[in-house]
Parts: sequence; C-alpha cells; structure tokens
Amino acid sequence: MKSLRLAIFLFLLLPADGIADSKVCATCHAKIYQTYQQSGMARSFSTPTDVHPVKDFYHAASETHFSVFERGGHYYQRRWQSGYQGREANIDEKSIDYVMGSGNHVRTFLHAMPSGALQQLPLAWYTEKGGYWDMNPGYDNPEQPNARRKINYECMGCHNAYPRIPGGHDQFRTEPVYVGDLPQGIDCQRCHGQGDRHVKDPASGGVINPARLTLERQAETCMQCHLETTSFPFPHSVEKFEHRPFSYQPGEDLSNYQAFFDHPASDDRFQIVSSVYRLRQSQCFRKSGDKLQCTTCHDPHDPGARNYNQVCRDCHAQPASNHTVAADCVTCHMQKRRTDDVVHAVMTDHLIRRTPLPA
Repeated sequence: MKSLRLAIFLFLLLPADGIADSKVCATCHAKIYQTYQQSGMARSFSTPTDVHPVKDFYHAASETHFSVFERGGHYYQRRWQSGYQGREANIDEKSIDYVMGSGNHVRTFLHAMPSGALQQLPLAWYTEKGGYWDMNPGYDNPEQPNARRKINYECMGCHNAYPRIPGGHDQFRTEPVYVGDLPQGIDCQRCHGQGDRHVKDPASGGVINPARLTLERQAETCMQCHLETTSFPFPHSVEKFEHRPFSYQPGEDLSNYQAFFDHPASDDRFQIVSSVYRLRQSQCFRKSGDKLQCTTCHDPHDPGARNYNQVCRDCHAQPASNHTVAADCVTCHMQKRRTDDVVHAVMTDHLIRRTPLPA
C-alpha cells in the first residue's frame, strides 16, 4: 500500500508534457537534492523574496530615475523622468514577478506580461562591493529601451529548467511566450535528461548519467550553457532550424543542435558565461587528452565538495624550479577578472595561465 501511495504521489507531480517535477527526485535522492539546492544553478531562476529597496537611482545617461519598492506583498520597479517644473513625467511602473540569476554575481528582475512574455526590467542588483543597484547590460546608454527587452528562449534555456511554450511559438522569430507556472531554477533534467519514465518506473533507468558518457558528450552537458554568452552583436552560436527550443538532451551531439563560432586566437575577450570556452584554450586542458573536464574540479551536485588547488597538485606535485610552493594555485593562475559584457561582474577566468596577468 505504501508503494502504491508513493507511485500515485509521483504520478500526480508529472506535468502534462511528460517532464517530471524535479521535486520528485528528492524522494529517492534526498542528500544530492539538498546539496544541489545550494548551487548557483539551482538558484538561477526564482520568484522574488528579498529584493533590496532603492528610493531614487538616477541614470544620468538617459536622464531617468528608478525606484524599487514593496507594496502589498509584491515588489515593483518604477521609472520616471523630470518634466515641466520638475514634475514626474514618462512614469512607468511594473511588478517584479521573477528573478533571473543566482545572486552570486547579479540578479536581473523580470515582469510577466498578460501575453505570457517576460520583460527584463532596466535596473539590476550586483553583489560586488557588498551589493548595489545599476543598469543591466544593454540598458546603460542614452537610448536604453525602458523595459521593452523580452526574455527569449535562449536566455531561458540557460537560466532555468524546461518551461512550457504554446504551440506555434517554437518557430524562428516567433514571440518568446511561456505558459503555466515557470520552473524555479535549473533542475536535474538539464543534465540527466527527461525523467518522466524514470519517475514512473525507476527500475527501467530512463535517465542519463553524464559520467558514463564519452568525454566529448560529458563536456557538452556543461557546454550547452557555459560555452559563451550572446551579449555581443556577433553571437556565439546559431540554433539549427530543425531543432525546436529546449529540445537538446544530454548525451546528444551538441553540434547537431547548434552551430558555434570561434574567436581569433588573439581575441582575449572575457565574457561572463565562457568558463568552458576559456578552459579549452588552456594548455592544461589541451595536454590532458580531454581528460580535464568541468567535473574534475566541480561537483555539480555539491558546490562545496571540491578542493580546487588539490586538483592542480595532482598533476603538478613537483612545481617548476622557478616556482615557489604555494597553497593557493587558483588565485594566481585562474585570476578573477571583470567581464567585458557585464561590466559590474567579477568572475573567475577559466583560462589557466602559466604567467599571471599583472595586477
């Protein structure tokens, strides 16, 4: 009877499209689920709970004022300009319905439109220097678009689990629209594949263990989101026409889904989402025979489980004669740098350098 009740409970949590609710995973994988909730991936998309207020943030370039406040249990972002005799003009107030970003570096706030589209609000919260408000990339200019930028499927595809989209909106250049309740963060299925069959019958398998894939397919599980970003005019990739949004599954050949562009070797552009790309430029990766993977240093289930410097010493137990023995390899050889696309964010550059950059 207990097994029957559990089966009924698990079945009721299955969405209509067959993708399992990731909360079901906690039933059998409680420890992994709990530690994963502390990761940035699990916190990549959420509803607002603790938005910092600001009374008057002035964006000089566009001569626009902004405020963020709570009213009636909901958060709002408001903008206005100074009109005739200093009176408020061009007023626009929108609710903050979702938060995109883990908060490790930045939190972007989104407004849900009646159509199901999501708008990116202009003001973002950056965690550097204890936290402060400033403009989102693309809004920090005199002609900033005033909350008209919509969250496309590519943005959602790397910041959340699989959302539902209405029929007909998976075609090229259709409006990015979402239906139903949106997932709350990247879930197990982004790395392990759709889990509906596994939930209904765990003995059948039905999910993918990336550790059992080839090294190339393992890397692509991370590359689907961490290769590069698209904040620059020339994109890092183009989605192929025969593949609909959110259709890539771990274990597939990622090149069948997207065509990727490479930069000239002289281009040292450092982007906020480029950790895999930068790692693959490193001599450590190239001389490892592809054995140096993201999971060599990062446990995707537990963000605090790895000793990064010990990973270095596993290969470099005897440092070069001109190198001092130090306990901290990463600070010098994988320096934190300000990103070129999100200028208020400081990230670890995964290009492992023999000679550190000057301070």
